[in-house]
Amino acid sequence: MKILKKSAAIVIALIVICTCMFSVSAADVKEPLQAYFSTDGKIIRIFTSQQLNENAELLVANERLGATVKNSDIKIRTIFLIDNSTSMPYNLRDEIKKSIRNYVGKMPKSESVKIAIFDTKINVLADEYSRDKEFIDYELSKVDYNGQDSLVYDALLKAAKNAKTNEDVYYRTILITDGVDSQKGTSFDLLRTEISENGRYHVDVVQAYSGGSADVNLKAIASLGSNTFMTFKSGSNFESLIPGKISLIKAELTNSVTTGELKGVTIKNGDKNISIGSILFPQVEIEDPVSSEEVSEEPESSEEESSSEVIEVSSEAPKKETNGKLVIGFVIGGVLLAAGIGAVLFIFVFKKPNCKVIVEITKDDARDKTDIGKDEWEFPVNSEFRVGRILKPASGDNSSIKENHKAICEKATNDDISSIGRNAFALSYNVEKKELVIKNNAMSAMFSVEKGDSRIDVKTSQQLALNKGDKILLGNYTTIEILDISVAKK
Repeated sequence: MKILKKSAAIVIALIVICTCMFSVSAADVKEPLQAYFSTDGKIIRIFTSQQLNENAELLVANERLGATVKNSDIKIRTIFLIDNSTSMPYNLRDEIKKSIRNYVGKMPKSESVKIAIFDTKINVLADEYSRDKEFIDYELSKVDYNGQDSLVYDALLKAAKNAKTNEDVYYRTILITDGVDSQKGTSFDLLRTEISENGRYHVDVVQAYSGGSADVNLKAIASLGSNTFMTFKSGSNFESLIPGKISLIKAELTNSVTTGELKGVTIKNGDKNISIGSILFPQVEIEDPVSSEEVSEEPESSEEESSSEVIEVSSEAPKKETNGKLVIGFVIGGVLLAAGIGAVLFIFVFKKPNCKVIVEITKDDARDKTDIGKDEWEFPVNSEFRVGRILKPASGDNSSIKENHKAICEKATNDDISSIGRNAFALSYNVEKKELVIKNNAMSAMFSVEKGDSRIDVKTSQQLALNKGDKILLGNYTTIEILDISVAKK
């Protein structure tokens, strides 16, 4: 999403005023929840908390637009945007994290979340939205409340860039802060313009309450769109912010409405109308569909040209070119065949070397002291050596699943897909690059690698080269330090 883009109103305007109150349920906000245009300005999407009839229509000014409706399984993507400054009330810090964990346990199946923190800059702790409780708990462990300033307005604008306007996804931001912006970045006027005129922004504002009165500016932010405001005190929770049922109505626009002007919009929902208010439509030229006459004329005008092309294809010159291609094909095939034979001979004549990795495993969890200490992992180069949980099949058989070459974590069932996953990672040795490679095999989760003073997050299917001295961090408790890497023939 581009902010303040002056050309072609791909970024659209939606002005909705919502009555906000303390601890308001997200299901009580006024309509619409969110509205935005596709990046080319040709499609409008409007999300509502009211269930829509399958034959619902969209009225733009005096024009009736045919629309498609979706009443279930709407994807919801929520960012918890947490003020990481030292001013956050100390007694509420752990309670905020606990409330987010409880929220994740009760949110609908269609919702996934991200954790982001901000002070003078915003730091989205994971690129992907997730429903994994252990993964989200791991992300929350990175919130340390050591920032100095709170650029609330900057953070809100940047968080909203996560919206992908060509997808049927309802995006939300839950802002958690103790007070007003530090006034060093984006102005409130700019934020007000963006949120009140841009329907993509849905911001639920939570003030971490340490006494006194609710912050006027925070309440004003919540009043800019279809948002809610609540105060968070000791014993509070975020259950009131869990979204209810969401519906989507989507329509293709016409040239008569894409004029760059404000137009009234109404959803005609059976015998009831849902008034959306005025929306600033983009100024976009939409091509008219090709008429049947134009389609029928095209083959007639190109018939002779098509015939001449067929004659040319049967001429002598193309035959020579084809024969040349065949010769080249035979040559390439011969080279590949020879290379293949050579590879097979190499496999039979030479032994495949093994990679040996010596590690030191430590665990901070007093409940799990198994498989700790020094260990040697040996495996053929270019093959995967998998490390992860001990799997306990539902049948009661305590033996490990074959895919676990080395199980160092607590027992789990076959259906377990939590943060470490069935196999946390796989090691392989790249002979050409002469480096040990680690790959994340976990499902919808990640781990981290420490290289000196830097820490790198490795997400699902990503890989990273490892060196002696690097540390693999699984969750909050397990650390695997690489003591030595060597390669030798078996």
